[in-house]
Amino acid sequence: MRASVSKPSEEATWLAEKADFFEFLHYELKDQERRERTASASARRRSPRSASAPQNSTLGPAPQFNHGAAGSHAICADEQAETDCESPSLLRYRTFSGRCNNLAHPNYGRRTVRLRRLLRAEYDDDFASPKTRGVPSDNRLPNPRAVSAAVHADDAEGLSDARHTLMLMQWGQFLDHDVTLTPMIRGRNNTVLDCSSCNSRAVHRACDPIPVPENDDFFSTRRRRSGDGEEQACIPFTRSLPGQQSRSRRREQLNENTAWVDASHLYGSSPCRARQLRTFAGGRMKATRHPGSWVFKDLMPRSGDNPECVSPLRLCFHTGDDRNNEQPGLTSMHTLLLREHNRIADQMAAVNQHWDDERLFQEARKVVMAINQHITFR
Repeated sequence: MRASVSKPSEEATWLAEKADFFEFLHYELKDQERRERTASASARRRSPRSASAPQNSTLGPAPQFNHGAAGSHAICADEQAETDCESPSLLRYRTFSGRCNNLAHPNYGRRTVRLRRLLRAEYDDDFASPKTRGVPSDNRLPNPRAVSAAVHADDAEGLSDARHTLMLMQWGQFLDHDVTLTPMIRGRNNTVLDCSSCNSRAVHRACDPIPVPENDDFFSTRRRRSGDGEEQACIPFTRSLPGQQSRSRRREQLNENTAWVDASHLYGSSPCRARQLRTFAGGRMKATRHPGSWVFKDLMPRSGDNPECVSPLRLCFHTGDDRNNEQPGLTSMHTLLLREHNRIADQMAAVNQHWDDERLFQEARKVVMAINQHITFR
């Protein structure tokens, strides 16, 4: 139930800390206004002629927020070179960060910006509190899991789709991971919050667990406690990082990926991430030799930096988007794309022996991006 399994970037963390402070300031000022109105009403009751608002009202101490990463505004150093849209290299190849792809509007589609909305944000308090009640009836909204189960119910007659295969779903998820990544709030030292308990919201304000409805077809409605007995089961849910940059704005969400169909799920959405994935030889990307035999094709490189990795070796696949390990179908798509990049780079090197590594990498990347776009739009 998480939109992202990767840790937030330092830039996203910096923006979230600003947004968190704006939320704190908004609520503090609201509380102060309420206290002043209460004090003023009390004063008028005691002495109507001398009623006045308290003069010594002050904001409480600002909280110390933690979203897992450093609290400073840090942008990948190599990304600074992607800000000059007139640079010949940027005119020839797309940037990793998404900047300058639209020369008239250089920041269109760049990474780590607020997601745009089709409809206005709605919250219970019209600012940031999760939506639980309907408008205008004020009735409590149905359980999200119950809605999901009803809308996506299994076909009772067992009829298969005569036109679409599972690959339609798989490409949809693959495409989604190319254009969107909503970073989630983390605990200290980038730890993943445990929001599985139904009362976990009392432990961390970012937790918003979803109770499992009675007679759910998949999840058990009860779970064992660490001691004796059972308790209500909940589906863990963690809120995303806030992204609004003004006290007057409702809570917004960030997109850590570029909004372009540019294969950022393979190459990353920053030049620093791309640098981690390259061999810098022959235009190729890093890969892992198949452990079974030399006759099998390469796999993606592996890394031990993913805190949610459950591999016995504590190593999970590493590519432009950390969600590649979510399920085998998605991992297969990432693996195919990596192999295709290296295959194209090898063929280009064979017929263009005067090209250096950078030219081979960028030309192969351009072809892979075109393949993604062709499959998506055609």
